[in-house]
Amino acid sequence: MTTVTFDTLKAAKTLAKAGFTNKQADAQVEVLTELTNELATKKDLELMSGNLMVMMWKMQFTTVGLIVGGVVVANFAIAKYLVIPAAVEAVMLAMGK
Repeated sequence: MTTVTFDTLKAAKTLAKAGFTNKQADAQVEVLTELTNELATKKDLELMSGNLMVMMWKMQFTTVGLIVGGVVVANFAIAKYLVIPAAVEAVMLAMGK
């Protein structure tokens, strides 16, 4: 995550002009500095959005692959256990055996 920076000296001076003591202004700036270190920037959010899109595409392709694989297995099972035995039986009946 990118660190958000701001002019701490300017912030402390602004607080002092507003009536804060130097100690209060320094403490306030320290708290604000800690808070801003945990913020996500627009660039961070764009990067995360791109990562999420890639993950979603991977999940969609995996799902499609599983569905196609399932259809292939089902078709194989149908052919092996239903269609082929029935066809063999029909040929045997046609041949009189």
